[in-house]
Amino acid sequence: MTDRYLTVEQVAKRRHCSVRVVHEWTRLNAIPYRRFGRRCLFVEAELDAFESGELPRLEVVDLDGGGRVVRAKAAA
Repeated sequence: MTDRYLTVEQVAKRRHCSVRVVHEWTRLNAIPYRRFGRRCLFVEAELDAFESGELPRLEVVDLDGGGRVVRAKAAA
């Protein structure tokens, strides 16, 4: 099974907000996402868990080459 990725526009429609608001959430690392260059993608399963409150804490991982992953923080 492969992960389904959503675009910023799809997340904005799903969350009933503007694209600008979704970009602000990514700037603040307030929502799980993947950034590759200038492109932001959202894993649908992570977004589902985040919206239901199953992802209480997020961690930021900067990738070589300028990418970034914001995901659920691993349990300590």
